[in-house]
Amino acid sequence: MRLCISSDLMLWICLTVGIVINYSGQLVLATATANAGYVDNGDTKVCIGTKSRLSVPSNKTHHYRNLRDRYTNCTYVDGNLELTWLHDPNLDLSFLANIREITGYILISHVDVTKVVFPKLQIIRGRTLFSLNENDGKYALFAAYSKMHTLEMPELREILAGWVGFINNYNLCHTRTIVWREILSDPNNSYNYTYNFTASERTCPNCDDSCQQDACWGEGPQNCQKFSKITCAPQCSQGRCFGPGPRDCCHLFCAGGCTGPTQKDCIACKNFFDDGVCKEECPPMRKYNPSKYALEANPEGKYAYGATCVRECPGHLLKDNGACVRSCPSDKMAKDGECVACNGPCPKTCPGVNVLHSGNIDSFKNCTVIEGNIRVLDQTFSGFQDISDSYRLGARYLPMHPDRLNVFSTVKEITGYLNIEGVHEHFTNLSYFRNLEVIHGRSLIESYFAALSIVKSSVSSLELHSLKRINSGNIVIQHNKNLCFVTNILWSNVQHSNEQKQFINENLNASECQKLGLVCSDQCNSDGCWGSGPDQCLNCKSFNYSGTCYADCRNQGYLKPLMNKAVCRKCHPRCELCTNYGFHEQMCSKCVGYKKAEQCEDECPGDHYADEEKRECFKCHAECKGCTGPGADDCLACVNFKLFNESEVYDNSTLFNCTSKCPREQPHINYQSMHIGPHCVSTPPRNSKLSANVNINMIIIIVVPVSVDNPEYLLNALSGADAPIPTQTIGIPVAGVPSTLEVKVPGSESTSSDHEYYNDTQRELQPLQLLRSRNTETRV
Repeated sequence: MRLCISSDLMLWICLTVGIVINYSGQLVLATATANAGYVDNGDTKVCIGTKSRLSVPSNKTHHYRNLRDRYTNCTYVDGNLELTWLHDPNLDLSFLANIREITGYILISHVDVTKVVFPKLQIIRGRTLFSLNENDGKYALFAAYSKMHTLEMPELREILAGWVGFINNYNLCHTRTIVWREILSDPNNSYNYTYNFTASERTCPNCDDSCQQDACWGEGPQNCQKFSKITCAPQCSQGRCFGPGPRDCCHLFCAGGCTGPTQKDCIACKNFFDDGVCKEECPPMRKYNPSKYALEANPEGKYAYGATCVRECPGHLLKDNGACVRSCPSDKMAKDGECVACNGPCPKTCPGVNVLHSGNIDSFKNCTVIEGNIRVLDQTFSGFQDISDSYRLGARYLPMHPDRLNVFSTVKEITGYLNIEGVHEHFTNLSYFRNLEVIHGRSLIESYFAALSIVKSSVSSLELHSLKRINSGNIVIQHNKNLCFVTNILWSNVQHSNEQKQFINENLNASECQKLGLVCSDQCNSDGCWGSGPDQCLNCKSFNYSGTCYADCRNQGYLKPLMNKAVCRKCHPRCELCTNYGFHEQMCSKCVGYKKAEQCEDECPGDHYADEEKRECFKCHAECKGCTGPGADDCLACVNFKLFNESEVYDNSTLFNCTSKCPREQPHINYQSMHIGPHCVSTPPRNSKLSANVNINMIIIIVVPVSVDNPEYLLNALSGADAPIPTQTIGIPVAGVPSTLEVKVPGSESTSSDHEYYNDTQRELQPLQLLRSRNTETRV
């Protein structure tokens, strides 16, 4: 099983060795390793820290319950431990009893519980620190404005970074007896104690007589401060010790003390914990082989995760250069759980924001991944006043219309959480996130440890129809007075683990939704839907095509594929309606373009014409080169000859018939008009050098000496070659006319027009198969 923890507000870790996940804010790492930092003969439970600072909870009952659920049985807090706004002096804080290590800071403020006890806390790392304002110190332990009588941390050995501060606590005792230089690792860090009330401080009981240097956390010998630093021999000045002797020094990789001299005897590790041993670095994933002069995979290699070395990174984190990271550097992209170099420009990744407003909305244009969180609050629409960490007023941002949220239409992943709490009359759904596929939940909302939280908003439907997975964290959808559909969604289809919970209540009831027609489409199955319409179903009752559900694929012009899958496949591009994939009439019942014989075509071929009413292609007349209809008078051009009405002026006419032979009333063929083409005429063309009156299908062959029109002849003449005079042969098909032949051969008496006509004739005539005449053969 896998273990998941968080950073920031909440970080989910996923480890692969004997893990139990508890979505009350705890993660369980089963191990049998003893004397290994925070691991001590039992299960280590890693809990999610918070980053709420001094924020006042909206519901104090829920606030206490959340704290209790978060920290019960925890031994390791990843992040900050914040105890705030607990005014009931009788509250049970025993859920803090097993905490051994905190990676961030401890904040205790407005806590009136009489006794706050951390009986097993050994180390505060101070990786994140708390400050009231920019001029104040950076605190790893800060308690203020509380009425508690004692804060007992008898096992606290070391604070690796940060200050200690106690400010205006009405009744708190014993903290000034603690020797803080024993606990503070950095000698430059200090202890700050302030009491500014007019009433005198409470009289505190003395420490137990057995306590060294009269230092204690409370009454009784169990609260004596433990020493492993200032009582050491000078030889141990670089670290800590387990006794007063010069050889009783702890290993330098130890934090908080030790029980012996080796790396295995540390109470906690200063750098990394690796299978019971404290190390400066985790074993590298690759090592150098000097015999091969090459880097090779290291079978002992591990990834650095926090202060721990792990075989595999948590599933929600990424592997990069031997470490588990939440995001890839700018020149890499996430692929299969690793950061890999981008092939060209990387997909646009944008950092999340604490509050979305008109001043930062445009920074999300064209983003595909949000690295962090998105929070849509009332201030998003009404206007936002920025306040710095030091509580100074910053920029004021103008109100924003919900339509500007459309910048999120390109977003496919959110690595943290999505929090919706905004109200606006035009903010009725979350279709702005219509392409969102995954919410990773690497950081979670403190309330209910949620990755998706929609509370007190104006939305009536979610319309997150692309959302397929929430990898970590719970779902909270509450107090949305207009919201329908959510109670019928089968959320387990979206959540990654059965341990993830849903808190869905106090939205618009089902009967009111029914009256308003806000119900799922009848094409959705029982898994529910994101909104109205067949494109909002989680799953289809019958068939799915491109995210939309259909009762019957064929009625929509789509295709049900093989293998009995409830998915429609689009017909062939040439088909509008089909029963299978293809464009033959056996599969395609209606064409997008035209039907030609037994198949569909985008357009009719050149030797066919289109019947627009029937949307079919029909063959042109045999004499046509392209046509608009079935007859010889519908041709666009002719295979052989055009036949015009003698009464018409045919130079510009498109009204003609096509024929393979000229009729007797128009027995002559005119080749002179190139823009018209060969056509039948009643009289020989003017200036014609050729006239034919022969039987049908005869071929006239003209053999002429080549002079001006035959450059080969000129070349031979100039060279004096004694060669036969070359000739050219022209074949002229003619209609059936009287068998007289008159030919005038160009010669010295020829005029320029003679040559012009002859050349025109050459250009017009096309090579023909030489046919032998049935009657005679004519040669000139």
